[in-house]
Amino acid sequence: MLLAIGCYFVSISFTLYLPRFVLHLGGNESIAGMLIAVALVPVIIFTPLGGYCADRFGSRRTILFGALVYSLATLGFAGVTTISGIIFALHFVQICGHLFTFPPMLAATTAIIPSKHRAQGIGLLTVSAQFGNMLGAWIGSSLVDNHQFQWYIVFAAFSSAVTLFIWLVAIHPPHTKSKETGRRPWYFPSWKIVIASATLILVVGGVYGTALQFVPTQLLDLHNRGITEKLIPSSWFISTAFIAVAISRIFLSRLSDSRFRDRVIFINNIALLF
Repeated sequence: MLLAIGCYFVSISFTLYLPRFVLHLGGNESIAGMLIAVALVPVIIFTPLGGYCADRFGSRRTILFGALVYSLATLGFAGVTTISGIIFALHFVQICGHLFTFPPMLAATTAIIPSKHRAQGIGLLTVSAQFGNMLGAWIGSSLVDNHQFQWYIVFAAFSSAVTLFIWLVAIHPPHTKSKETGRRPWYFPSWKIVIASATLILVVGGVYGTALQFVPTQLLDLHNRGITEKLIPSSWFISTAFIAVAISRIFLSRLSDSRFRDRVIFINNIALLF
């Protein structure tokens, strides 16, 4: 499962270079911003649907479907030569495929981790994902900086197809249905936690993700204006961010499985404020 997640996030790293791809096609940063904003629509609509399908039809079927959609949509970018509505449609479908892939993949992996080691297991899962992102960013940077976008797109689609193959051949997670515990009112404390966590992830994740996606264009702009003599590889900045995330997962996950969980959450929330 960790190998599949790593391969999948090698492919996901392509989305970090979408703004550069827009500039490569002759667009500007405003168009790139609109393209990134398109992802918000399927996130709101299809995230709950992806979870429902995983519960209803099994995580494996849902993941296979999502990975296939994501792979085909990513490969579709190889045929795009100008800025048009096609690039927005492809990114919309791409994100839909992702939402049918990663949430069920995360749930299936989490389900087999013993509860007393849940945070450590999720930490290893995150490290695998960040390593895949970092590897994909390094490969992507070398190809993109040499104007070989087509090869990078094919590579990203191939990496997602490898994930599809691994889940098809080697992984057969048990299909378990959640037990009904009775209907609870909307104001039940667990819903407050879910809403608060979802809001935090949406805001912080949106800011963090958007910043990463526009780093490659910012570095290119600095080079074009003569501020930097050579083009700084965007993989340097992106890798630093991913390494920091991975290290924090490794060292804090053990504490999160202990009685210090609330303190870890509190300290990290304070850090986010700054």
